[in-house]
Amino acid sequence: DTFLARRKDATRRTYLACLTDFAHFLAVAGPAEAVLRLLSEGASHPGRANELAVRYRADLLGRRLAPATLNLRIAALRALVAHARRLGYAPWTLDVDGERRDGVRDCRGPDVQAVHRLIGACAHGDALSVRDRAILRLAFDLALRRGEIASLDLRDVDLNVGHERVAVLGKGKGARVWIGLAPPTIEALRAWISHRGTAAGPLFVRLDRAADGAFHLRARITGEAIRRMVAKRARQAGIDGKVRPHGLRHAAITYFLELTGDVRKARAFSRHADLRTLLVYDDMREGLDGQAVRDVAAAV
Repeated sequence: DTFLARRKDATRRTYLACLTDFAHFLAVAGPAEAVLRLLSEGASHPGRANELAVRYRADLLGRRLAPATLNLRIAALRALVAHARRLGYAPWTLDVDGERRDGVRDCRGPDVQAVHRLIGACAHGDALSVRDRAILRLAFDLALRRGEIASLDLRDVDLNVGHERVAVLGKGKGARVWIGLAPPTIEALRAWISHRGTAAGPLFVRLDRAADGAFHLRARITGEAIRRMVAKRARQAGIDGKVRPHGLRHAAITYFLELTGDVRKARAFSRHADLRTLLVYDDMREGLDGQAVRDVAAAV
């Protein structure tokens, strides 16, 4: 419970799913019993816990899971044992490697022209189009993740003239960071808030069409709803291939690197914790200052 309680909601769900899969492998009732089994094996001898994890890794390989999925599930076990060690329940560490990834991911995302068409698919003045346009601008202009967008509240947006900014809770972060906004992003957010209203609460919400044909505000939008929205707008724009919210983030970071050629500034713009991640983007192309955001936003 303490292991999961210290995580964000999305991470908690992911780790719980990983531990549930581990429980299925062990043929026990649930994650709690799986954790007890792992720690009990390690209590008798650390090598036995490692052996158990190695057999689990072999099972994951046998299921032909993607390396990223396999690595996530092994990482969940390592993180759990590390937490148990901090609490004094496991004076040992889990020493099991993940799976090496061959090749390089394509981190380019859609090109700038495709992003322009995608945002253009939200040119209508109805509430749904205005909302979607604001979401797409944040996804590209600031390279925000869909979870970061979904978590925004109205209080996280400051549109006072000359000080326009948004407070973003980044991946794995405990506090929000203020990021300056570019004119196209400011315009899109102001248009959306004029539809949404100024009541406290989630910045982006679901819009359900009522019997009268008007859109009515509902609960906070989810990351999955953002994914479906991006796919729908891509179809409307006639864009070939699958477009995901994270693809817009990829596109923004790649375009920033093309503009500046500066990997370290791109790290500030993208808020990546590890500089090596940015090198993947840099290999695919032939600071968080206001100019960086303005340059990327001005592309579409």
